[in-house]
Amino acid sequence: MNTKQRVRAAILPLCFLAACNAFGGDSALNLHGGGRSLSNQTDSISQQSVGGLEAVIGFGDDGWALEGQGFYAEKSDLSGNGFDSKVKTKELAVGARKTFLHNLPVRPYVGLGANWMDAELSNPGATTISDDGLGGYAHIGVEAALLSFQIGIDLRGGLSGAELAGQSQDYVQSTIFVGLTW
Repeated sequence: MNTKQRVRAAILPLCFLAACNAFGGDSALNLHGGGRSLSNQTDSISQQSVGGLEAVIGFGDDGWALEGQGFYAEKSDLSGNGFDSKVKTKELAVGARKTFLHNLPVRPYVGLGANWMDAELSNPGATTISDDGLGGYAHIGVEAALLSFQIGIDLRGGLSGAELAGQSQDYVQSTIFVGLTW
């Protein structure tokens, strides 16, 4: 890569950050990790590990923002019959977020929006069951910023609209996140 290409590669992200910052609000890109508990299920595959990516674009000085998230959750369990059952859920969501005390380093927030979830239950040697559906989510959290970095915790509940074997894929999840803010 020559010097001209390096300069272009450095300028492009700065232009993106400047465009996002033109809204005058807090914007961020966060990486989430934690756990998800599927409601209406008591077996061991209802407790999933979850990871995801979140983008937040702030609008103005009143703490309102547009948010978009993508999450992936999975759990495998070797059941008593020798089959390794696996439940996987993929979620895409978009909504609105209100950050309180947005001019301070520690900021609580609430968010609400719509989601699409794709869920799959598989057992080797048996039929794979899958479903998808539209639903909604709500979440609360706290983020702490230092310079251009932030960390936080997020508690989220979702109504999925997807069912596997008559079981709702609605969930409650808790994650910690790290991210960049501008």
